[in-house]
Amino acid sequence: MPKRDGLLDRPTVTRRSLGLGMMGALAAPALVRAQTGRPLRWVVAYPPGGATDVIARLLTNAIAPRLGQPIVVDNRPGAAGSIGADNVAKSPADGQTVLSADMGILVYNRALYRQLPYDPDKDFAPVALYVQFSMLLAVHPSLPVRDAREFIAYVKARPNQVTMASPGVGSPHHLALERFCRLMDIRVTHVPYRGAAPAVNDLMAGTVQAMFLDYASGAAAYQGGKAIPIAAASADRLREYPNLTTLAEQGFPGHEYGSAQGALMRAGTPDGLLQRMDTLIGEAVRDEEVVRRMQELGAQPVHLGPAQYRDRIQAEARTWLPLIRELGINLDT
Repeated sequence: MPKRDGLLDRPTVTRRSLGLGMMGALAAPALVRAQTGRPLRWVVAYPPGGATDVIARLLTNAIAPRLGQPIVVDNRPGAAGSIGADNVAKSPADGQTVLSADMGILVYNRALYRQLPYDPDKDFAPVALYVQFSMLLAVHPSLPVRDAREFIAYVKARPNQVTMASPGVGSPHHLALERFCRLMDIRVTHVPYRGAAPAVNDLMAGTVQAMFLDYASGAAAYQGGKAIPIAAASADRLREYPNLTTLAEQGFPGHEYGSAQGALMRAGTPDGLLQRMDTLIGEAVRDEEVVRRMQELGAQPVHLGPAQYRDRIQAEARTWLPLIRELGINLDT
C-alpha cells in the first residue's frame, strides 16, 4: 500500500470547529496551541510504509481537522520500537506528543530486553486502542491437512519434523506458535526470518510448511492458493474469510492470536487532553473512509478508552511475559 502523507494544511480554527459542547477549560488550551501554529507530533516507532505507519497516517488525517491543529507523523524506528518509545517518554507532558504503540513496545520488550530506556508502566498514559490484526493458521498446500485437528494429529506423529516460520524471534507470530504448540503438546521446528515478506515467500515455495500469519501479510498467498488458511486465530470469524472457522469453533478455545495498536501520551498529561484525544480517535475509527482503508489492510478498527486499554495491556502481559521468559528469548545485542 503506498505511503500517504500525514501532513495537512493548517486549518482555520474556531471554537465551533473544536466542538460546541466542549467545556471552555478543555477548548481554550487546544485553541491556543492551534493558533501558535505548533503541530502535534505523532511518533511512529517503525519505518515509513509499514502497517503501523499507514494506519497512523489514516488516523491523523482524520483527526487533524477535528482537532483544529496540524499533526506531523514522526517516524523514529529502531530497537523493536524502543527508540520511538524512549523519545516520547522524554517528551513534555503537554499533550503535544502521541505514540503509536503495539504490544511489543508495551509488553514483549519488558522480557526481550534486559534493560529498556523507558518504563512501559510509569512513562506513558494510555489514550485509546484503535486497531487490531488477527492471525490465521496457514499451511503450504502440500501439507495434507485442512483444519487444526488434522494439523495437530499430523505434527504429533512427526515431532520436530514440521517447519513453522515466523517474521522473527519474539514477534507476535513466533509467540503465537510457541503458545499453541505448548498447549497442544506438539513439537515443531521454528524457522525465524527477518520480516514477514521472506517468511511468506518461503511458505509459498514450500520451504517451510506452516505459520501463524496475519491477513495483511499473507493476502496474496491466500488469494493465489499458495498458502491455505486452516483456522482463524480470532474470537470471531474474519471478515475476509467468513467461511473459515475459528480455532475455538474447531474445538480449541483460548487461542486468539494477533496484534493490537493504540495511542499513548506522556504520563502526567492532563486528563482533559487525554480525554479529548480519546474522543477524537473514537470518531476517527468510525469514519467510513478510515474503516474501509483499515479493512483493506486486514485490520479491524476498534475503540477502547484509557481504562479498557490499560486492562488490555495488563492482560497481554499476564499471557506473554511468562512465556517469553520461559523460552529464554533475549534480543540484547
